Parts: sequence; C-alpha cells; structure tokens
Amino acid sequence: MKTSYEIGVFFEQQTLDVLQKEKHSLLGKRIITRSCEIDLLTLRDNCIFLTEVKYRKQCKIGLYVLNRILQKRLYNAYLIWLQTNMEYLNYDFYMQYFFWKSPKLYIRGPFVV
Repeated sequence: MKTSYEIGVFFEQQTLDVLQKEKHSLLGKRIITRSCEIDLLTLRDNCIFLTEVKYRKQCKIGLYVLNRILQKRLYNAYLIWLQTNMEYLNYDFYMQYFFWKSPKLYIRGPFVV
C-alpha cells in the first residue's frame, strides 16, 4: 500500500507530464516556504503557473480544501519565492489546480487571486 506522500508524488508527476505536453518548463516542485508548499511552478510564454495538485477518492471532500485561505497561502508562497527569483518579477502569474480522482481522470481549474 502506498503512503500519502508516495501518492502525492505520483499525481504531481502526472500533472507535470500534462503541463510539459503543453510546453511548460519546470521552475520548481515541492517548493517549501514559511507560508506553505508550492507543488509545481512552471513557465510558459512569459507566464508563471503555480499549480496545486490534489488527489481524493471523493471529489466533494477534495474540492472543499481548495478554498480562499489556501489560495492566499499559495500566493504568499509565490511572493516569497519571487524575492529570490527576481528575474521573473515582470512575468504574468496564474494559479491553477489539478484535482485527481484516478490516474486518468482529473478536474482542472483556475484559482482567482
């Protein structure tokens, strides 16, 4: 039986595979800040994408955790990361989530900052 950490790593890689097919370049993964952890940070067309990855067996429970408090923490984590990566200061920024129910079934959507 896989641990929750192993499951998380698996679905983060699944998400990265999807993003790389869309021509995203990886800037970082599992970036830990004092605010929270950023699952994936990618770059495409002068836009930085912060991607939160979730897996739950029941969708209603999983989507509930994608709330405004988490969004604010993720945005603050991005600002902390940006302080040491100033070359990306003038890039556009976009937050999104991938919510996985199985290895082939996911919901993708934007966060509103």
